[in-house]
Amino acid sequence: MGYLLLIPMIRGISNLNAVQSAQCLAQSGAFIGILIMVPITEHELASGIRDILCTKSWPYAKSILIRLTCGFLLVSLFIFALTFAMRANGSSFPLPLFGGATVLYALFLGLLGLFTAQLGGTAAAGYLAAAGYWSFCHLQIIWESSCLYFFPIVEGELSPLKTVSLLAADLLLLLFFFVTVRRSRDTF
Repeated sequence: MGYLLLIPMIRGISNLNAVQSAQCLAQSGAFIGILIMVPITEHELASGIRDILCTKSWPYAKSILIRLTCGFLLVSLFIFALTFAMRANGSSFPLPLFGGATVLYALFLGLLGLFTAQLGGTAAAGYLAAAGYWSFCHLQIIWESSCLYFFPIVEGELSPLKTVSLLAADLLLLLFFFVTVRRSRDTF
C-alpha cells in the first residue's frame, strides 16, 4: 500500500493525457503485481514445509488457488484505486479499459515471477525475472512493436491483439505454474 502512496510523489499523476496515463500505469501501477503475486508460495519453497503441506488432507493446490484469487483481488483494488486517483487529479483516459489492461499486465508480471520462483525454488528468482522483464520493456530493449511486449496500451490506445495476447499469456503462465506445483508435490 505504501508503494501506491509513493507513486503520485515520484511520478506525478495530475492532468495526464491518455499516452502519459498509460505510461504511468505500465511503469508504476503494474509493478504492484510483482510485489503481491511473487511471494504467494514463498514459504512453501522450502522442502520441509512443502513436505508437511502435501501430507495434509486439504489440497495444496486449493490453498494456492485461494491465495491467487486474493492476490488478484488485491492487485485489482490497488490498480483501480490508482486509476481513480489519477482521474480525480485531472488525467484523461478511459478508466475501465486502462484499469483492466493494467490489471492484466500486473497479473502477467506477477505470474511470470511466481512461475519463475516455483521453477527456481526461491522467491528471489521470481522477483528478478519479473523485474527484469519489466525493465527490458521500459528501457526499450523489448519494443512496443515486439511480440514479447505484452502491455496492451500502445500510444494511448488499447490494442485488441495485444490484449488477447496478454490474456493468453496470463492463462498459460497460470497453467504452467500449476503444472510445476503439481510436479513439485509429486516429487516429495
